[in-house]
Amino acid sequence: MSGLKRQCAVLVSFLLISSTGQLARAYELRAWGGDYVNQVTDTPTGSDFIAIAAGDEHGVARKADGTVVGWGAGKDASGHPHWGQAAPPPGNDYVALSGGLYWSLSMTSSKALFVDGFESGDLSAWTGSVE
Repeated sequence: MSGLKRQCAVLVSFLLISSTGQLARAYELRAWGGDYVNQVTDTPTGSDFIAIAAGDEHGVARKADGTVVGWGAGKDASGHPHWGQAAPPPGNDYVALSGGLYWSLSMTSSKALFVDGFESGDLSAWTGSVE
């Protein structure tokens, strides 16, 4: 087996589960799969989540009160794979989320966009809005 290389992909799945165990539009977060940077063990608890997005090794979720929480890689910006992508944006007026390889995007009700993390260049300093 000399020279044979193994590659393995880290895959984490997230699912919203209601308190009765039914698939629902909101409630608890469940995670399973690879846990390289605590993207499973650090999954937030509670039953007030209404949206979820995931990147390569992180997740972000919107709570019923409009705040965003993040977990896994990127709680800080200390370098690969931690680019700040799981650092929650300030405020409690978020209506949409998206996650990518090393970034997270959050949009407020006034259509202001907040990007956290890094992907093909530093996006962390960019803030804008959509028309």
